[in-house]
Amino acid sequence: MVNTAAPGYAYPVSKLIQHRLILRVRCHTCKTLHHYRPEDLIQIFGDADVNSLHRRMKCEQCRRNSALSVDFFQPVGSDAIGLKIRRLVAIKLLRVPVWREE
Repeated sequence: MVNTAAPGYAYPVSKLIQHRLILRVRCHTCKTLHHYRPEDLIQIFGDADVNSLHRRMKCEQCRRNSALSVDFFQPVGSDAIGLKIRRLVAIKLLRVPVWREE
């Protein structure tokens, strides 16, 4: 199964879990390709629309989101063999001090 969500149609990431689909994120600038499980992306972005993820994510190598494409598919047969899926290990929060003069 390949991405069938129309651009104007809301397709939440939680629907991908029900159908056992994997998200494929490709950066056309630096030619990187990563695969993600939908439940990991829900922890970061919430149950967002799949079509809006390309604006919310950034490429880790070139730090751009203008050339990202996000689609989903169901790995079957030879597609599933050797497929590396990125898993969420932890979420780090950046602590920034805010000062006030007294």
